[in-house]
Amino acid sequence: MGTDNTVLEQSHLLAATRLFLSPDIRVGRCAENAMVLKQVPARSYLTVTQEQYRILQRFKSGATAADVLVDLIRDRCVPTLSLYYELVLKAVQAQILTHEDQLALPVIKSSNWRLGFGYIWPWRLAILCILCGVGFFMAAQLGLSDSTGLPTSADEIVLGFGLVAFALSIGHLWAASVLRGSECEVYFPRIKWVSLFPHFNVDTDDACMVGRELESAVALVRMAPLILLTGLCAWFAPEYLYVMIIGLFYITEPLTHGPLLALLRALFLRQRLATGRDFLFVQNRLFWSLFKLRISHADLRYWLIYGFYTLVWLIAIGWTHLHLFNLNAGLLLEQMIHNEALKWFNLGLLSVIGLILLISLFLVLWIIIKNICHFLACSSMVTSFQQHFRHPEVLQLDAVVSLLEKNLLFQNTDLETRVEFARRALSLDVKGGRYIIREGEEGDSLYVIYSGAVEVLRELVTGRTERVARLGPGEAFGEIALINHTTRTRSVRAISRTTLLALRGKDFDDILVSRYGGTKILEILQKRAFLSRIQMSAGWHPQAIERMAHISEFVAIPGAKITLQKGQSNSYFFIIYEGKFEVRSDGKRIAALGVGDFFGELSLMQNASTVADVYAVTESKCLRVHKNDFLKFICHDFLIGMQFEEIGSDRLNRQLYPVDKRSFEIMEPG
Repeated sequence: MGTDNTVLEQSHLLAATRLFLSPDIRVGRCAENAMVLKQVPARSYLTVTQEQYRILQRFKSGATAADVLVDLIRDRCVPTLSLYYELVLKAVQAQILTHEDQLALPVIKSSNWRLGFGYIWPWRLAILCILCGVGFFMAAQLGLSDSTGLPTSADEIVLGFGLVAFALSIGHLWAASVLRGSECEVYFPRIKWVSLFPHFNVDTDDACMVGRELESAVALVRMAPLILLTGLCAWFAPEYLYVMIIGLFYITEPLTHGPLLALLRALFLRQRLATGRDFLFVQNRLFWSLFKLRISHADLRYWLIYGFYTLVWLIAIGWTHLHLFNLNAGLLLEQMIHNEALKWFNLGLLSVIGLILLISLFLVLWIIIKNICHFLACSSMVTSFQQHFRHPEVLQLDAVVSLLEKNLLFQNTDLETRVEFARRALSLDVKGGRYIIREGEEGDSLYVIYSGAVEVLRELVTGRTERVARLGPGEAFGEIALINHTTRTRSVRAISRTTLLALRGKDFDDILVSRYGGTKILEILQKRAFLSRIQMSAGWHPQAIERMAHISEFVAIPGAKITLQKGQSNSYFFIIYEGKFEVRSDGKRIAALGVGDFFGELSLMQNASTVADVYAVTESKCLRVHKNDFLKFICHDFLIGMQFEEIGSDRLNRQLYPVDKRSFEIMEPG
């Protein structure tokens, strides 16, 4: 249910909501084709490429995401649709893009920090302090100073904690001054009490507005005082060394955003775009999509360095304690094996691991069982319908009315109309293989299939019949002759035993034509019924089918004619209603198209010339949609847009977006 709500919310936001680029944006410096956008009042950040920023600038005067996407397609600069939608959602979340119904984030004010200086010489001084601290520490460990490194009293422990807190506070004071001197803001200067070492603390995230150099400098100056003081203690006051080393492990731990981890990110991590992590777009959060995106955005070099760093940090903790407490690793391992207390500890640890594995296995089995139950429920539903329709001799009024609710013609009618149809309709049983109507006969009735199935046939000039469509329960036929007052245009034959609801022509006029108009009924029956059957649109929402039916028009195409010519401009999307087509390239047939297939979408979605010839083999009939209407249609429904993007990528054997500007001749918008 939550996922459905998310889809609905994102659909509305990405299709109909008018978005504006916030005027309170500060643009950070570019690095690696990336820049940081900061929504100043809310102190929210968005890392984007220059191309993504140009996309966001299209919202400056206000526009919907769908309208901007149409313009991007016309300008041939659209990214992959999943990335585009992710960008818009992330920008809205950070209030880089705003809309009227959006809840404003609380305004966060920066500190009036007065002391400031550039980061060049502090960066050099920090490195010097770190080198001196490491030098003093190594000298002490090599025996140049008499040091045990362990405190001998509670006072020394307390004072050691005080020295660590003092060094951390100096590091943050220094970092705040470097930030202010680099024209960045200092946020939340305060005493951080909830910490192993309570100390003065500032938020240094604003360093991202300048780039990697400032981020590296801030990380170094935060660490430098503690490293220097630790080295001095190792040489001059070894009784404080153990607590100081604990402080070093505290600021270098790899699990949170400590200064050493921040330094590694600044030095080795690729620029992390907002669209490459913490995905919001619902389609990007599907398991397989999420897996592919994680892999595509993974920085393997950084993660190797991070893994090595974590391993070294863990080894350093173990080695330090073995060294300071003069412990023997082999003796500890032997005690772990033979000591009864450690045996129980190991047993408890294994039990916890086993419990985690069992819970994981239970979750997997639960998901599988849930899907099986859902499948069985659907299967039992189908079976019950089949049993109901197998013996339909006695037709109940409420059953007929219920069936009509699923019919495309009656979906938008009132209950009175459906009840009137059920009362006037006649029941007709037809054996399999029998013709119900024949092409060229006078039309006198509308038929709705109650049970069974029929096939719609077209008679070719050779005398052979060709199946045009297959209709099942709830679908109607025979309406064209009644509305246009002509003879039957197609033959219909029962595939199996079929029960029909027949409505005479006069009753049809009284119930439907007089109320809704013949043209509207014809459009609903033909277009919507056709779109609901074909593979392309069978899974669309009814509103999307209705919209496609509204923007499309029927067009007759003579046989033996090129409909689309390679290298030429194209202004239409075609769905084959009747007939056969071939896709040809350099005179060779590369694909055959039939009823329900479509063509022309590639040139429209890439605003380019056509990539192949499309040849009408027989006299055909198509639903045709103009380029402007087609682009608006796919851009206003992200699920349909991504469906066509996937289809286009499969047909091209490469990604449809972004467009390779060398591949096609750019056209003027049609």
